Amino acid sequence: MPLARKLNPFSAVSDLKRAKYILSVLLRYGFEETVERLHLPFQPLAEKLTGVPAHLSAPHRLRLMLEELGPTFIKLGQFFSMRPDLVPSAVVLELKKLQDKVPPVPFPRLRAALEESLGVKLEDRFSSFEEKPLASASVAQVHRARLKKGGRPVVCKVRRPGLKELVEADFSLIAFFARQVHERIEELRYYNLPDSVEEARRSLLDELDFTLETNNMILGRRLAEDETALTIPEVVEEFSSKDLLVMEEVEGGKAEKLAGARPRKAAADNLARLVFRQIMEQGFFHADPHSGNVFFQPDGGVIFLDWGLVGRLSWTMRFKLVEFVEAVAAGDPAWVADCALALAGQTELEDREGLEQELLALLDQFRLPALGRIDLGLTLIRVFELMGRHRLKVNSHYLLVARALINVDGLVRELDPEFNVLARIEEFLKQVNLERLKPGRVWSVFRRNLYQSGTLLEGLPARINNIISKLEQGKLTIVYQHTGLEKMISSLRTAGNLIVVGLIISSLIVGSSLVVLSATPPRVFGIPVLGLVGYLISAVLGLGVIYRVIRNR
Repeated sequence: MPLARKLNPFSAVSDLKRAKYILSVLLRYGFEETVERLHLPFQPLAEKLTGVPAHLSAPHRLRLMLEELGPTFIKLGQFFSMRPDLVPSAVVLELKKLQDKVPPVPFPRLRAALEESLGVKLEDRFSSFEEKPLASASVAQVHRARLKKGGRPVVCKVRRPGLKELVEADFSLIAFFARQVHERIEELRYYNLPDSVEEARRSLLDELDFTLETNNMILGRRLAEDETALTIPEVVEEFSSKDLLVMEEVEGGKAEKLAGARPRKAAADNLARLVFRQIMEQGFFHADPHSGNVFFQPDGGVIFLDWGLVGRLSWTMRFKLVEFVEAVAAGDPAWVADCALALAGQTELEDREGLEQELLALLDQFRLPALGRIDLGLTLIRVFELMGRHRLKVNSHYLLVARALINVDGLVRELDPEFNVLARIEEFLKQVNLERLKPGRVWSVFRRNLYQSGTLLEGLPARINNIISKLEQGKLTIVYQHTGLEKMISSLRTAGNLIVVGLIISSLIVGSSLVVLSATPPRVFGIPVLGLVGYLISAVLGLGVIYRVIRNR
């Protein structure tokens, strides 16, 4: 679905206050050069406020800026933290630190939104509802409650009132800024920021729809029916909706509260095994298993909360991923390059040798004994960053795998510093490779290829006959498309428009001069009014042309 409204320099007037604030924050955090290169129509209105400390790095300043700009920008930053093919790994790692904690919505306002969602008074559904939230984030806040029917203790995740409208309004401005960056900063044009922003908008709107999270939790529970070490809260579907998620309350705590060496080792092993199983065997995994979303039971059992972000991998994608991980673990740059091309769905690369050289330097870093065990998630992030620099686009679900592995590695090291993540994942790599060689899987691939070949052969005579008929009738058309001319055509069009305006200005000046010389009434101070109007229009148009020329250098 496209953006609700396309912002341009004229419609931006309605959002002038917000646009001015965003630009002022950009300037305050030291991004003056970026602002200047955009040539925004409301740029002169921005205020340069007191700047942040100069010693902070650009990624650090970017993170602080997004946190100050609010929920939409925090979520935008979190989206780009999953795109190492678009932004440098230093920025990715900094954006992962974004603090998604905001002051809670006053309960009277939240109550009104809850009752609108339920369609009845709060007391008709809950015998008790705690006004103080357990947690408050940019998208939702969580409250304890007890169902009136049966007295079951539950947890209610409530979307912040008015958030969807705020997100749509903010993304209209963000989309406008992205288009300006795309048009005016040539080195960033390849990354197609307008499309990335639209993808981020759709992703955030999906996160705002709790029915999707409900479905994810139901599927996750079904796939984990045989797992005694995993708990996923049961959703109370009867009372849940797109802006309210009601689920059972489960007992557990964060990793730092888990006591005892044995439970902590068990928790580390369970967490790694469960996530690897979801990724490698089931192809449906919790993509954001950080410390706020993963709780632990006293015996080391794992609780997965917040299923708003999940990844999905087909069998084919899993096979490609397994080979890619094996290549990275083996430290073979040529093999990694082959796998990178497969992940991107390409067969050729312009600078294959350059990619292999960069991969060799990167993989060597992770083989140095002084650095300890390989950090697989971080390695994947940096490999994906290299792929992005070499114009290889990566499927977003592969990027979610890297994100999940980074989070799991951090939690596992916190629980058990001696735990070997790579050794644990190798077990699942072997299982997937064995699955690939099973007779049933081989027969399935052969049968699919056989069907495709049969369909091709069946339609081939008709296609050949069609081509021959068109040749005989002289109706065969070959479409030739030349790429790379768009910039030249745009420049010629702009130059043509400026020439036309210049001719109009010249004509107005000559015509106005003739009117002035003829002394045609009415006159002001002895000068014909019609001539003055002509001069005025010529001046306005001339200044516009000069501004356009200077702005475009």
